[in-house]
Amino acid sequence: MNLLLVGKPGVGKTTIVEQVVAQLQADGWRVSGFFTREVRDTLGQRTSFKIVTFDGAEGELARIGLASPARIGRYGVNLQDLERLALPRLRARDADLLVIDEIGKMECASARFRRAVEDALDAPTTVLATVGTGRLRFFAAVRERPDVEVLEVTERTRARRLDDVLARLRDSA
Repeated sequence: MNLLLVGKPGVGKTTIVEQVVAQLQADGWRVSGFFTREVRDTLGQRTSFKIVTFDGAEGELARIGLASPARIGRYGVNLQDLERLALPRLRARDADLLVIDEIGKMECASARFRRAVEDALDAPTTVLATVGTGRLRFFAAVRERPDVEVLEVTERTRARRLDDVLARLRDSA
C-alpha cells in the first residue's frame, strides 16, 4: 500500500505522520525514511530546513543563501545531504513502513530523489508520504499512480485522518 497525504502547508500532515509512526513503532513496526523540519532564527524567521532520519541522522536540506545549482525561492538546496540521507533509507527493504516527509519542491530538485521515490512506490514495502500541492509534474504523476491512495488533510478532516491512516496501514499489514 502507498498512502499519500496532501494538503496546504501547515495543515497538519507531518503531525499526523509523526503520530502514526509513534503508534506503529509501539506496535513493533520497523520504520525507515525521513522528516523535514523548518529551522527558525531567534526572531522566528525561517532560515533553513533540515532532514532528519528515523535512525537519528541529520543534515541540511536547504538554507537561505546556500550556494547551490538547485534553488527554490530564496533557498539553495543541499543535494548532497538530501541524497546522502534520504536515498539509502528509501531503499531499505527490511522496513515495514517507508516514510517520506515530504515529496516537495526542494526534494524534487534531485533527479536521484525522484527516482528513489518511484522505486519505493514500486516496492512491496508500505509507503506513507506527504506530497506537495504545487503544480510540478512529478507531484501529479505520484498522486495519479494507480497504486496509491490519496487522503486530503484539511482543517476539517485532520482530526479523523490519524485514525483513517492507522486503520488503512494496519489493514494492509
